[in-house]
Amino acid sequence: MKDSAGVEVELSAWQDSAIAPGALGFVVVGAEREPGQLTCPCTLKLREAQGPRTVTLGNVTFPPVEQVSEQGKARE
Repeated sequence: MKDSAGVEVELSAWQDSAIAPGALGFVVVGAEREPGQLTCPCTLKLREAQGPRTVTLGNVTFPPVEQVSEQGKARE
């Protein structure tokens, strides 16, 4: 994935297994970043594991995640 500044962002895939041909499924990815480090919208490129097909999704955004400080209080 690349953020809006063109910086490559490493993702964690939360996929249990590949989606079978012709089947429907979800693709879930995550990126661990400090608030403000990820500039969206992003471009996400998905590649077929054993084949030539690629899907590119533009304008991908991620919801803000509430962080918990050392004192146990929520912060953004």
